[in-house]
Amino acid sequence: MNRYLLMLTAFFMSVKLVAQIPKSEHAALLDLYHATDGPNWFITWDTSLPPAQWHGVSIVNNHVTGLNLSRNNLTGSLPESMGNLSNLFFLELYFNKLEGALPQSLYRLQNLRRLVLNANHFDGKIPSYIYDLTNLEVLLLASNHFTGTVSNNILKLRKLRVFNVFDNCLSGSFPAALLRLKELQELNIAANNFTGSLPGDLAEASYLKSLILFDNNFQNQSEFQKLLNERPQKSHAIIMASY
Repeated sequence: MNRYLLMLTAFFMSVKLVAQIPKSEHAALLDLYHATDGPNWFITWDTSLPPAQWHGVSIVNNHVTGLNLSRNNLTGSLPESMGNLSNLFFLELYFNKLEGALPQSLYRLQNLRRLVLNANHFDGKIPSYIYDLTNLEVLLLASNHFTGTVSNNILKLRKLRVFNVFDNCLSGSFPAALLRLKELQELNIAANNFTGSLPGDLAEASYLKSLILFDNNFQNQSEFQKLLNERPQKSHAIIMASY
């Protein structure tokens, strides 16, 4: 019996050790909880328990590697200490009530593969550091209040597969640098204030499986639609565009 108890104690101690994370990461999670009205989340955290038991928190090798609090009634603004979660591979906060500008400290999230912030109330320009998160594969900023243009620095995001800024207040010409991202499969810039002409090369981008452009102010919409109609359809490249 004593041997059994010793084994059981050792097991729980090992679990406890695995669940440990650095104090800076633990503090960042608590800052997020308090800054976004954690007690009134739909699924809240019992902060007396280890973070490994908190809803939406993924921990690997004693670091927070994922955070998904989507559809969870988060309100307020993201705290600057979010940058301390530098081991995040994904940050998904879609369909909440978050507002304000994105914290400058997010530039430290160099491991991010997925940044999913759609359907909130974020505003201001898309931060320049976003284009330095070169491991990003999915960038979803749809249905917010972002303004300004999409920088040509988006060319730095060589691994990007999905770029969606639908339903914002973005302006300027079509971000031509997107055409040089050969991993890109889904592109949605609909419902913004983009102007100018759509490049003919866009209609020939066979790597794109989904292209959504409607509700902008492009000058050559009918000509571009003709190019799309003349393009041989392929099962792996179904282009969708409406005006």
